[in-house]
Amino acid sequence: MPFYVYIAANTDDEELYKGFSENPYVRIEAHNRGESKFTSTKKGWHLVFVQLFETKREALIFEKKVKRLNRASLQRLIASPQSGIRN
Repeated sequence: MPFYVYIAANTDDEELYKGFSENPYVRIEAHNRGESKFTSTKKGWHLVFVQLFETKREALIFEKKVKRLNRASLQRLIASPQSGIRN
């Protein structure tokens, strides 16, 4: 089973949310339904970065690194070839 690390941006203010999921597309729908405590106060979340990992351990280690990045580093990651999202 694949695992993913994703970054979602809010349409209104471009706030970024970093997370882990087995299905980031279903997860983003849950964010937009208000089912996540952190994102529940806003709607309009969309995926700006997705990266696939073979193991849950690899994904969780990468998620932890991503959560420590500053905004400029996150923007570089989003624009990088690592992202499975092409805007």
